[in-house]
Amino acid sequence: MFLPRKLQKRTHAGRSAQSDAVSSVAQQAKRDVAQLKPSDEIAQQEATAANSSSAWTSTYATPQAESPSPTPNSKPETAKLDRLVEFLYTQLSPLVAPLTHHTDQSTPNHLFPASPQNRPPTPIHLARLLTHLPHLATRCKSIHLLSQALHILLTHNTTTAAAAAAAGNWFVLHRDAFCLEWSPRYMRVVSEVGCVDGVGLGKLLVYVEAIPARVRTRVEAAGYLNGLLMGEGEGEGEGGMVLGVMEPGVVEGWMMGGQGVGLVGSMLGGKWTSGRGFFVLDSCKHVEVLCRTYSWDLSQRPNVKPLEPIRCLSWSEWVTMRKLYHRRQKLMRPSPSDTQPQPDHTNSQPDSSLTLLPEPAHSNCYRGTILLLLPFPHLAPALLNRHLKPQLEKRVAESISYIHPFPTTNADSATTTSTIVIRTAHPILAAQLLLHFPELTRMQPDQEDSYWSTLPRKTRHSARRRVLTLSSTTTNV
Repeated sequence: MFLPRKLQKRTHAGRSAQSDAVSSVAQQAKRDVAQLKPSDEIAQQEATAANSSSAWTSTYATPQAESPSPTPNSKPETAKLDRLVEFLYTQLSPLVAPLTHHTDQSTPNHLFPASPQNRPPTPIHLARLLTHLPHLATRCKSIHLLSQALHILLTHNTTTAAAAAAAGNWFVLHRDAFCLEWSPRYMRVVSEVGCVDGVGLGKLLVYVEAIPARVRTRVEAAGYLNGLLMGEGEGEGEGGMVLGVMEPGVVEGWMMGGQGVGLVGSMLGGKWTSGRGFFVLDSCKHVEVLCRTYSWDLSQRPNVKPLEPIRCLSWSEWVTMRKLYHRRQKLMRPSPSDTQPQPDHTNSQPDSSLTLLPEPAHSNCYRGTILLLLPFPHLAPALLNRHLKPQLEKRVAESISYIHPFPTTNADSATTTSTIVIRTAHPILAAQLLLHFPELTRMQPDQEDSYWSTLPRKTRHSARRRVLTLSSTTTNV
């Protein structure tokens, strides 16, 4: 009989798998009964009933703790599980839990223990968490999937790059009863961090740079730093607690905006680019330990094994570094009068070179950067960059800006030879090349002035900017 779509039973992924298992057992039992002899019919029916009963028990009544969680079979399922794990990490964070409780009055008090009367904690069923946690029901449709995601947060997943569990000390998961129980430490952190303002939060922030490339997600980054904190624990055996991972631009805009209010919960769940970020820890003591162990200045770093490439800064140190960076940017920024178009520019189209750095008159900062290699047979520029440039930069790294053949005519004979012009990045690098390669010679100053005058203005500005940058670097070193 035909039924409209709205009246048809909609199957569920979990129920369909269970119904398929039961139906397969029933069909097998029917086939066995059809092939039985009359004398063995009663005994075989009893065996079939026992098998189907055991199959139903293993399908429906087996606790999740006794069997490992089923791994996703497809890439969409794996990606969905990863997104759910990251969502749970941000929404169950001690920073977001009191915010969710205060902003959403429909959230029950026992979900997020923000008051002392909720101690000792009572187990929370996952169905209640699935119902009352905001926006969770649209991302997770079954308790089994929720239990699997919470289990990944609590344990180190070998398929990921996390060095430890991202939320290993937040709660205890009873997978056989589908319940979770908040840890006493989590409850203490919720009560301490729930009312922290901007000044108090700055003491808990640590900026971490040069995170290994294998760490790609926010959960993996939290697990990576949590593993380092466990290794640096001072006798407590608990290590630290990573409460959140945030984008540096978001933290800068919020902390320096002069708001002076508590943390906004949406900041923890925004976009995050791997490689660096601000981490919120549970104690300023752990911030000091990370900044001391993984100092920004590599020369002041103690011998740490295993060696980690990260570099850490506290919030105050990061603000100081930011001010130094902006101060240097202002020194290199051209004045408004220098960016005005010159009268001799008759082209009506916009010229991108007008916004470049001003070039002072009689500027000779490029003196000593041009080297010559002569005589040399005529070669294509691609061949020079493929063979000659690697040989030169093998002795002096990143010293060559451009190589090209320059035809010259001999006065005695009317023959034309190719001179290889090697444009270096800095006079010091050119001097180092002369020490390693006696075949090279410097271009005469008058020829060098004539050579630079024939180059485009954009090329001259780019070369001058690189010379000034390398000069300031060598001066600071």
